[in-house]
Amino acid sequence: MSATKSMIKLHGMKMSTCTRRVRCVLEEMGLPYEIVLVDLGKGEHKQATYLALQPFGQVPLLEDVDGTKVFESRAIIRYLLRKYPTEGAKLQPENAKNYGLMEQWLNVESEHFNREATPLVWETLWKPKMKHLGEVDGKLVEEKKKKLESILTIIDQHLATNEYFAGNQFTIADISYLPYTENLIRAGHRGLLLSKANFAAWWKRCSERPSWLLCKTEQEIDF
Repeated sequence: MSATKSMIKLHGMKMSTCTRRVRCVLEEMGLPYEIVLVDLGKGEHKQATYLALQPFGQVPLLEDVDGTKVFESRAIIRYLLRKYPTEGAKLQPENAKNYGLMEQWLNVESEHFNREATPLVWETLWKPKMKHLGEVDGKLVEEKKKKLESILTIIDQHLATNEYFAGNQFTIADISYLPYTENLIRAGHRGLLLSKANFAAWWKRCSERPSWLLCKTEQEIDF
């Protein structure tokens, strides 16, 4: 969603996994925003102007209409739910049990799923596309695939009795898994992920949402 009046600014790149995480939440919440391009290829994230906003030189950075600035994608999406509770109500459970599930699986995503997915995507998606990054580390690829398969087995068991990670409600926990799931599939690991029937059914439900279709198709690199 975009507008011409005062709006939220999302500094980043459309292709960035973490930028897409936040953008999907903004789309689901229906909040007006604009993307302020930070070109990673040109090193703009490491230039003084951007470092003054985000001292770690990473994307995204969210700049709210009142001037509030927040970085780290998972912190940003939690901030948005707190700042805009009416718009964010549909993305977080009301009851404590399911709220706990949401936070639990958000942590699984950051501490387990992404720890294996990130290097696997780096080795098998980005290195083949950008030769200057060096040769693919085949040993690391196999190691990460094995670890990720174990994690997916646990996730698949949970999704056997839950439509989404927090029960039967689509939440920010689901959104957090989407960017790297998409990139893993693009990197050739469809079988690894979608051989898990419950995970595959979850992916179909989530990846067909208009918010994610927008994030998937609007990117700076043509896959």
